[in-house]
Amino acid sequence: MAPFTMKSAKSAKKTVEIPKMTSPHYVIDGDQVKLVEHRDINENMEVLGAVTKKVYEQLGKLKNKTFKNVRDVHIACNQCHQVFLTSCLEHPLFWVPNQIDRAVRGPYTHKTLPAQYFRISDEGRVKGQGIRAIRNIPTGLVFGPYEGTRTLAKDCANPDYSWDILVNGETWAVDGKKNGNWLVLINSPNYQREANMVALQHKGEMNYVVYKPIRQGEELTVWYGAEFGKRLAKWRKQAEKE
Repeated sequence: MAPFTMKSAKSAKKTVEIPKMTSPHYVIDGDQVKLVEHRDINENMEVLGAVTKKVYEQLGKLKNKTFKNVRDVHIACNQCHQVFLTSCLEHPLFWVPNQIDRAVRGPYTHKTLPAQYFRISDEGRVKGQGIRAIRNIPTGLVFGPYEGTRTLAKDCANPDYSWDILVNGETWAVDGKKNGNWLVLINSPNYQREANMVALQHKGEMNYVVYKPIRQGEELTVWYGAEFGKRLAKWRKQAEKE
């Protein structure tokens, strides 16, 4: 599967001026991850964690005002249409680290599932297993990286379970079919516009970003690219006839 590429913006949107903070924290406020001063946190917010001084100093620093030539060490904000060294201050990203719960019985995909957010679901004969939210999920959460066996893309045995990663001019594949983590269970929608997550290559790894609010009980979906979409449509039509 080819990596997601941002759409070029005609012009940068004006961002909201955010006052400098002395003790910034990531919080979930409604449908979005936000940065707030510690003293301004209220009972309606869910605290995700404090922002270190080093990270905070990089937040909001512009790299480019357009999406041209975006390197994978930088973060493009789809709402501001600008590229930042780390993340946008107005629309920050909070990276939920991969975890392994060895007390969970079952395959590695089950052990790595962030159970505080999601559950594994049976999506029927056509789609197989999937992932559904057990609570409302805000935009700005990032899950990953996508795990698997790394090979050169041309040598990848399971392209439908793999992401292509461009590293130093070479295209590598991360094949999650045999030893992938829970992200391999996230299905593709029938159309790109229906996806609620987007794949983001960052520092040589593929991650999934929530870019539409996900409601409790809703299935997670990420677009795997046009070529995969064509094959997927063919598989699903064939399965429905059987």
